[in-house]
Amino acid sequence: MPEPATASWDVNISEVDFVKLKAEFEPQDQNDKWRVWHTEERHNGNVLIHYARAGTGNGLYIHDVKPNDGDSGTCANIKAIS
Repeated sequence: MPEPATASWDVNISEVDFVKLKAEFEPQDQNDKWRVWHTEERHNGNVLIHYARAGTGNGLYIHDVKPNDGDSGTCANIKAIS
């Protein structure tokens, strides 16, 4: 993404949803339109969930997810989308 726009989200998600986001997805055939994978940022511990079109490999979206430290009822917080 040459110059992505970023919007704040501040959405809490459950542990089940966080695990699903980190599970990744590799296209199996031409019917699968998306590839999803995650990376972890070393400087702040956030997890980045990347979404790309399967046919072109062009990245379109990134969720910036901050795992909670166990001090709330949620597992993670989606801080922003780019």
